[in-house]
Amino acid sequence: MCEIFNNERLLERSESGEWAKKKRRDNPISFVDYNGNQCVATQEWSWIDENNVERVRVHQYITVRGEIGASGKPDPKRIFLDDKTMYRLTRLSEQEACHKCGRVGHDWPNRP
Repeated sequence: MCEIFNNERLLERSESGEWAKKKRRDNPISFVDYNGNQCVATQEWSWIDENNVERVRVHQYITVRGEIGASGKPDPKRIFLDDKTMYRLTRLSEQEACHKCGRVGHDWPNRP
């Protein structure tokens, strides 16, 4: 997903004003990211084109300074490059082999 996000320059297109941004979710949290930043919110945004079509959906953590935490960039969750193709993250089923390692039945971490 990140490769498509970067290759298609989706962040730059969003920041240039090509798409409107619509906040989908904004919830308070409290944790320290891997860079040592205190994160206080988890957000999900949709980037909408001029035809009111969602082109990108991203997630981001917000720090106490109001910056994007972790990598410092929004994390893409869905990408619609055209009207026919949607890229999105999915989790493997318990019986599905991992496309990278071939292992079946990865143990997913429990959420706190």
